[in-house]
Amino acid sequence: MRSTKKVTLSAMMCALSVVVLTLGAVFEAFDLTAAALASICITFINIEIGAPYTFIAWICTTLLSFLFFPQSMLWIEYLLLFGLYPVLKGYIEKLPRLAWWPIKLPLYNLCLFLMAEGMGFILGVDFFGIEGDWRNIFSMGAQIWWESPLILLIIANIAFVAYDLFLTMATRVYMLKYRPRLQKYLK
Repeated sequence: MRSTKKVTLSAMMCALSVVVLTLGAVFEAFDLTAAALASICITFINIEIGAPYTFIAWICTTLLSFLFFPQSMLWIEYLLLFGLYPVLKGYIEKLPRLAWWPIKLPLYNLCLFLMAEGMGFILGVDFFGIEGDWRNIFSMGAQIWWESPLILLIIANIAFVAYDLFLTMATRVYMLKYRPRLQKYLK
């Protein structure tokens, strides 16, 4: 594929990602779903074009989403998790299968920590609803058990596993059903 096609395809996927993220910013209940759907575009670029264009599209999408809706947390979620993870997933899944989850889960929790700290620092949002320091995540105190940060962390990890399976299934569907049809256009 010529470099002009690569740049054009990356720009189209970046624009599509920004449109999806805009929907997530407008309808705030849709923000995590929009970020997950926008990450499919990064997966597509990673499959069809490769690493340099994938990273550029990830950064461009993040910057555009920041410029369009800086008041939303969505651009931070996309920057630190949903835009970055599909790229890292491709590299992780080249390793032996037994190493996948021992790498993916700590990596996700690191990204979740960075996202929580970034939201706290940049936007002044308390991600886990904890007054004070993030190290209090394991203290339940007078909180009701389902409001506990530990329970939220467990639910977030379960949601991450579901997200990873979603990306895997979307990639399989693309590779088996749609890629053979699109190959003549992507030469």
